[in-house]
Parts: sequence; C-alpha cells; structure tokens
Amino acid sequence: MVSIDGVLLRASTPIPGASETLSLLQKQRIPFILLTNGGGKHEKERVSELGKRLDISLDPSIIVQSHTPFAGLVKEKNGQNALEHKCVMIVGGEGDKCRHVAEK
Repeated sequence: MVSIDGVLLRASTPIPGASETLSLLQKQRIPFILLTNGGGKHEKERVSELGKRLDISLDPSIIVQSHTPFAGLVKEKNGQNALEHKCVMIVGGEGDKCRHVAEK
C-alpha cells in the first residue's frame, strides 16, 4: 500500500524519489495499490493527474479513494440491496462534481 498524500505528493508537488519508486515497483512487477482519503474525482481522473505529476503511467484499478468501496454497493450479486436504481444522497465537493463521480 502506498498513501498518496504525504508519501508521493506534498500538496501537488511530487516528493523526491516517488516516481522512481513507483517505476521500480512496476518494472519488478511488485503489486501495489495507492490509497487516499481524498474523493471528488473519479479513479480514472485521479490516476491521470497523478501520472502526469509523477511522469508515470498508472492504471485506475490500483487506486482506492474514500468513495471507491461504495462502487461495490451499486450492483450487488443478489440484487436485493443494490443501490443502482435507488435514490441516494451525495454530498460534498464543489457544485455537482461529486454527483458526476457517483454517476460514473
């Protein structure tokens, strides 16, 4: 596990060695995930921004944000508790950005 905030980036500035470390993990095929308590962005958007800052290619499947676990509640296996067609309240963020993330 690698925390993003304070480990890879300080604010939006890469911490020295962060890019090289992730590159080494990828080259050595050492599995890792990125964690952040941040939200308000879809996983694809978050890894795209992070990849640009660190000059590295990252896959959205390796990131867990504060809202990521809720994706599993949208379509549950038994369908009875799925949130896909239910009314839910989404709060936080600027404007309706969180709503757009939830819709994705």
